[in-house]
Amino acid sequence: MGTIDDGLRGSVVYSYDRSGYLTGRSGQMYDHDRYYYDKAGNLLDNEGQGAVMSNRLPGCGRDRYGYNEWGELTTRRDQQLEWNAQGQLTRVISGNTETHYGYDALGRRTRKATYGRHTGHTARSRTDFVWEGFRLLQENVQQQGWRTYLYDAEQPYTPVASVTGRGESGQVWYYHTDVTGTPQEVTAADGTLVWAGYIRGFGENAADISNSGAYFHQPLRLPGQYFDDETGLHYNLFRYYAPECGRFVSQDPIGLKGGINLYQYAPNPIRWIDPLGLDYTTWQIHSPGYGDVVQKGLHFYAPGGVELSVRPDNKGGITFTNAIPNEAGSPKVTKAIALAKEHFEKDVRFRNDILNKANEAVQSVLDHAKRETGSLRDLANGRSREFRDIARNVERHNTRGGCV
Repeated sequence: MGTIDDGLRGSVVYSYDRSGYLTGRSGQMYDHDRYYYDKAGNLLDNEGQGAVMSNRLPGCGRDRYGYNEWGELTTRRDQQLEWNAQGQLTRVISGNTETHYGYDALGRRTRKATYGRHTGHTARSRTDFVWEGFRLLQENVQQQGWRTYLYDAEQPYTPVASVTGRGESGQVWYYHTDVTGTPQEVTAADGTLVWAGYIRGFGENAADISNSGAYFHQPLRLPGQYFDDETGLHYNLFRYYAPECGRFVSQDPIGLKGGINLYQYAPNPIRWIDPLGLDYTTWQIHSPGYGDVVQKGLHFYAPGGVELSVRPDNKGGITFTNAIPNEAGSPKVTKAIALAKEHFEKDVRFRNDILNKANEAVQSVLDHAKRETGSLRDLANGRSREFRDIARNVERHNTRGGCV
């Protein structure tokens, strides 16, 4: 994408280098932003900045960073960050306040509360979160009440509306997003603009504007990200993201499967998204290769670096199982399967990738089976039937538009 013409903000121009990295962003209402990188993809303050050891950026702008032995950010601005053994941010101390974060068994954040450091145990502010799988469904902000989020049917992390209040007093707010699904404006039911953001290249909101004259709570940022005003970080499900420098503040939980830079968000946030805070190439069905698909069937990496296989079930639907035999029944596999089932239901692109790769695999396996004998031929023919069943079941699911 080179240019966006925006009625509110005017024309915005993007520039890239030969590797596809975003290098510049300018417009009528924006400063001219330039982006510089080292060879590992770290976003730098300037072109002449020195090497970054272990991809642990020492700072961004005027902010200085410090890390613990696990590569987790521990100091930022005037903040001290504390982590648990699962790599989850549990407390941030800033001046005379501290914010505590709580998570459920699946690693989803369920609450955050801010306290005065020397004023007892009464929270100054508290927000509780309710999840639909691995997507934010509701939040309850202290003294503001519940807000329920609704999403696009084909782009599962793109918000289209939120609802506040209940019954006849309920209000609907409509979200207007860019090509990635990042909110740019919110309007009331009568069309009044209640919020608009000036979102920089890597998701930092430079300013809020409102035509209603009142504050509007709008914490959604890049797809899957939630802005924490107490820290300035974005909560990104399995990690936290620092928008001022376009990177995560802890290493990728899936390790090098997500790329050589364990802190990188994406080389081009206008093209790629990472709603789970993991590898942006998850959910991609591996291209069929004879030995690979005979052994594992259709397979892919789910969040957490877990390799799953696609299987037809006995009800005419699709299910998922571990692709690596010795991982059966482990907590991380159970978690990945639950996420895969949700993703299958909500993302038509994932279903179509399964469908296309299943059809491709049928012919690939049959061609090789002709040259095999005995048990190898039987195994290959069995897989070909499985792939036909997968393709048929996905087609049925897409036609019905719902669960089987």
